Amino acid sequence: MKNKLAMLMLLNLASIGIAEANDKTKNTKFEYIAPYLGSIRDIYPSATIQTYRTDYFSYAETVSGDGFSKGLEYLYNQQKDKLKNMCNQHKGKFNKVYYGFDNFSVSERQLTDITINYSGGTKYSTGQKVHFLFNMYCATIE
Repeated sequence: MKNKLAMLMLLNLASIGIAEANDKTKNTKFEYIAPYLGSIRDIYPSATIQTYRTDYFSYAETVSGDGFSKGLEYLYNQQKDKLKNMCNQHKGKFNKVYYGFDNFSVSERQLTDITINYSGGTKYSTGQKVHFLFNMYCATIE
């Protein structure tokens, strides 16, 4: 009987501990800061960087040669989802998590594609290949 009573008391204590842990979970809101607004440190000098990671990708645009602008568009629209997934690890720990891109490094080179078909014709296409190196961050403000 004493063992059953002791087990019951331990179960009650465990359930109280779980309830308190759940009370500390915060309803985190994520706020994206567009890169053209500046660095997170420029906008919020008191921000604490929780996660910081360097990433890169290359973008090639033939003929029109607007690889730089198309690459930035890709970065803002497609890589943003990857960034938010990285910041999800802070969900429940903070009220608000700011996320964005920082410190871009862009290099580009001209491309010339030559296609020779078997009927004797030659087709030339030119464009750009742009390499983007950038940092992704998740930041909080206390």
